[in-house]
Amino acid sequence: MAIALEGYHDIFSSLWEMGMPLFTESISTAAIVFSSSGEPIQFLFNPKFWEELPRYDRDFVVCHEMLHVILNHGFRSVNLPDQDVANIAADLAVNHLLISRFGFVRELLRDWENLVWVDTVFRDSSSIPPSTLTFEEFYELIRRSFRVRFCALADQHLFLPDAGAGSLSNPRAAKEVDALLQDLGSGLLEDLISELGREAEKTVERGDQIVGITMKVAQPVPPKIAWESIVRRQCKRSSEPRKVPGWVFPDRRFAGVHGVIPPGFSTSSGQQSEKHRQKCVFFIDASGSVWDLRNRFFAVAASLPEKEYEVILCSFDCSVYLLDLAKPEIKGGGGTSFAILEKWIVNELRGAYPDVVFVLTDGMGDLVRPKMPERWHWLLTMDYRQCVPSGSAVHLLSNFW
Repeated sequence: MAIALEGYHDIFSSLWEMGMPLFTESISTAAIVFSSSGEPIQFLFNPKFWEELPRYDRDFVVCHEMLHVILNHGFRSVNLPDQDVANIAADLAVNHLLISRFGFVRELLRDWENLVWVDTVFRDSSSIPPSTLTFEEFYELIRRSFRVRFCALADQHLFLPDAGAGSLSNPRAAKEVDALLQDLGSGLLEDLISELGREAEKTVERGDQIVGITMKVAQPVPPKIAWESIVRRQCKRSSEPRKVPGWVFPDRRFAGVHGVIPPGFSTSSGQQSEKHRQKCVFFIDASGSVWDLRNRFFAVAASLPEKEYEVILCSFDCSVYLLDLAKPEIKGGGGTSFAILEKWIVNELRGAYPDVVFVLTDGMGDLVRPKMPERWHWLLTMDYRQCVPSGSAVHLLSNFW
């Protein structure tokens, strides 16, 4: 599980390794609890609920639980008069953060339409609010709205005041949770805070809870992570600000003067950081060998934030077909040529070479010689690499799910 969670953020895998997964029938779904006796954090799961969850949904539920605790939704909701509304508001904040900042694709979740999202809760309202609101803003908005739907929660909110003596709203365990987060290191915490945005600013003291009869779970075999995590991780890496070299020429009049910096003269190298909107090109083999992955391929491409990424989606056989993300359909059905992909980039993008290129294929085609092979990532359904250019990255989908 830790390996799978790392694909979304190191905070999730680190917290998982600090805790202990336990089965209990005292809850109906899932929860996180903290022991007042100093025992490890406990991840509680109803056995039947856990057994029926697909693997991807299990990752989502665990990360969902962790964000509730990290964002201190227990203490933030303790004095609110309407706890049913607080339930929905907390899930709205957490669910949309998992999609927008941590790389989950909601369309891959089982029954995602029945979970808490702005477009399901406010489906009958005159307008859909932005998904970037904080827990408190969602709470006030729901209370003012007459047409909202109380959708299914992803977990059991034991942090609410009516959860009893083990409520996370109890401030006694604040030091325990803070200590767990501090153990993760300052670098990891800073990265987490940047991902959480305004919601992180609302966190205050945290609480503890003791709940349920438990039984130990055998050490699980770490599941494979979804191959979509490769796409998200590589896009994030190549979107980091680049160093753009600049040239500084000192005034020749001061060539013989040492130790003196004239006004207006800088001794820096002239390098500047430049962050641009990332150009990501997705190619899916339309010869028929990977068509069963077309829905997931479309979903992961559509999940990239438009303000940060320029996503170009194409299918190909012996020709390249530009696709529309708003119209999920794939063209093709012929043979397979990889050489045409580079030709299409050169001719259609007119010198603006992509920051990252993904090719979903079985690997069987002709040779391609990209101008920048290091930017290419091959997602192969078969271990057939003869046509993959040197310098490109290969990701075998058999190592994922």
